[in-house]
Amino acid sequence: MSAAFGFLCGELCRLPRRLCRLLPLLLLLAAASLAALAAVSAGAGQKESALRLALVDKDDSFLSRTAVAAIAGNEEIAALFTVENCDEETAIAGVQSGRYAAAMLFAEDFISGILDGDDSAVRILLSDALRRNGALVSHAATTGEMLMRAAESAVNAAWQPLAATLPAGDAARAIERLELACAVEILTLPTAAFAAETLPYSASGLSLPAHYAVCFSVLLLFLCEALFAADIRGSCTYAVFCRVRSLGVTNGVFLFGKCVIPFLCRALLLCGLGFAAARAGLLTLTVGAMLSGFAGLLLLNLFLCALSAAASATQLGAAIPCAMGGACLFLCGGLLPLHLLPLRVATIGAYSPFGAACGLFAPLLGGNFSPQASATAVLYAAAAVLLAVRRLDRLVRNGGLTV
Repeated sequence: MSAAFGFLCGELCRLPRRLCRLLPLLLLLAAASLAALAAVSAGAGQKESALRLALVDKDDSFLSRTAVAAIAGNEEIAALFTVENCDEETAIAGVQSGRYAAAMLFAEDFISGILDGDDSAVRILLSDALRRNGALVSHAATTGEMLMRAAESAVNAAWQPLAATLPAGDAARAIERLELACAVEILTLPTAAFAAETLPYSASGLSLPAHYAVCFSVLLLFLCEALFAADIRGSCTYAVFCRVRSLGVTNGVFLFGKCVIPFLCRALLLCGLGFAAARAGLLTLTVGAMLSGFAGLLLLNLFLCALSAAASATQLGAAIPCAMGGACLFLCGGLLPLHLLPLRVATIGAYSPFGAACGLFAPLLGGNFSPQASATAVLYAAAAVLLAVRRLDRLVRNGGLTV
């Protein structure tokens, strides 16, 4: 017990010197991560704003302008879209670039085309992001049909003020023909088709900025291992480890001692990230969120330190957790939006060590607690500790020659 206590005290006494050496690198990592977080969150905020719908009226007649104005003024449309009138080239280019989520192109004399059932009277274009999304493809036909109904209802709205100026018979026949073609009804365009972009985030209770904040925060904690892996590798030599073993320091105490310093540094970083999140209005400090975040910090620290100890025989000891963090950042939707990732890829990310850590830190930013993430993190930490203990045992038995 005295040897173990002395070992832990020695590790803690080295903390000021380590912090002085690591502080510039930690600040550099924090600045880079926060800059990336700000850039991605800004893009996420733009994505979270109202979707743009482009309206192109080639007919440019009184009746067509009235119909297009009826679409733009519809409450359901206005709640879902920011409607913009533009020419065809601008609309097509905007849809291709992603500026517009969708575009409705009204052909010349489209009023007659709609009444005659001409499918080309109104063209509906969806952005590449929506068309590439497998979940949205199934909604595309329904969305197009309902957008067409919006145009048809708008045509009906445009006809109403003119009906009084027509002879009774002509007005009746015109309205009857319109009703047969349009089945006039109040537009009930659902938001599900386009809201599917944000469903992967809202299902976890996170907003888009909060999702990216969690991802980049966990990435920063992963990258910190590059600063400690060299120290762990230097301590996991045959001579050093045999010396501490001869003093009665067990494998568990050795690993615990090596976990203390990274844990404290990650805790300091997490506090700094929490302060930044609080300034951005993302932080949610409840008892459950704090417990979940502490568990995430503890399990992630144990996993990474044990992983570095297990891989300490190679120069790649520091690169392994860093490469894992970068790869898992992509798998968890930190580089590409989740709705653009195949379902299998997103599932792999959710069950990765990175994804498990994100699930545990999510409640700090308003997300839901994930028992799946807790169980996954515990399993990864236990597996890493087992590998590290086996590595240390083999180090003593084999003189440090094999892993």
